[in-house]
Amino acid sequence: MQPPAQPAWQQKLLYKLVTTVLSQTDTMEDFYYQITLPNTCALTLGPNMSYEEADPAAKVWPPASQTGFEEFLTAQDAATRAVEIDPTFNGNLILGPLDLQPVDVSSAETDAFVGQSVVINSEYECTDLTATVTYSWSGPTGDLGITTSSLSFDNLSEDYSGTYICTVSASNPVNQTGEVVNFFTLTVTPAPNPSGVINTGRSGASVNDLAPSYFPTLNNLPAGATEADLELYVPGTDTVISYNPELPEPFKFDSLGNCFNTGDYRLVIRVAATSQVLATVYPPAGANQNILWLYNPVVPS
Repeated sequence: MQPPAQPAWQQKLLYKLVTTVLSQTDTMEDFYYQITLPNTCALTLGPNMSYEEADPAAKVWPPASQTGFEEFLTAQDAATRAVEIDPTFNGNLILGPLDLQPVDVSSAETDAFVGQSVVINSEYECTDLTATVTYSWSGPTGDLGITTSSLSFDNLSEDYSGTYICTVSASNPVNQTGEVVNFFTLTVTPAPNPSGVINTGRSGASVNDLAPSYFPTLNNLPAGATEADLELYVPGTDTVISYNPELPEPFKFDSLGNCFNTGDYRLVIRVAATSQVLATVYPPAGANQNILWLYNPVVPS
C-alpha cells in the first residue's frame, strides 16, 4: 500500500520537517539536523528561532531549547516563513538590511540670503520594489512633522540657520529594514547690499533732459530682480521712467524730454514692483557717463 501523497503546498514551499538523527549513544550532544538538497537553508524552531545555512549533509546542532527544524530552497522563502511563525521576526537576520540608493540629495551645506527660498532634497529609492520608503525631518526646533523627501523654506530669515536631519527608512513585508540618516546645514545671512554702475547723464532737449541710460553692472539686486525690474524716479518732478526694451541697445531708460527741475538733479534707482529705493545718483551734464552707485534707501531731500 502506497503512503498518502505529500500535500501540494508543502511541495511548493520546498521545506519539510527533517527527521532527527540520533547516534548510537543517543545523547543530547549528538542531537543534530541536516539540510537536504535542493534546499540551502533552514530555520530551527522554538523559543529563540534562528536561521541556518549549511552545506548539504552538514550537521546542524541547534540549541537544546529548539523544538523543530524546517528547511527552504532560498533565504527569501525562509524569511517569509519566519514572519508567518513570528510576525515580529527581524528579516535582516536572514536577508541583511535593505539597500537604499540616492535619487536626489542636496549638498550637506547650503548658504542662502535672508528673503530667499530654499529646497533641501533627500530622496532615495529602494532596490527591493516591495519595500516602502518613508521620511522624517527634524531641525533646530525638533521634529518638523515633514514626511516628504524634500524640505522647503520660503522668505528665509536668520532664525532658520541650523542643522536639519532627514531619516530615510525602508521596510518590506518580511520585516527587512534599511535606513539612511542625512545631515544638512543651512546658513542664512543678510544679503549683500545692492550696488552697480549706471550709464547716464543730462543731454538732449536741455540740461534738464535725461540722456538714454542703462546699467552696465548690477550686483546683489533683491532676490530674482534684473535690470528689467528696475525703474528710474525723478522726485523733483514726480516722474517715473520705466524700463523700455524698445530703445536702441544698450539703452533701456529714457525720459524722452525734460524731466528735471533746474538745479535738482536727483535720480532715484528703484525696484519697479515695490518702489524699493536702492540708491540716488546725480547725473552730470553730458551723455554716457558711468556713475558708481551703492545701496542707500534714503532719498536725499
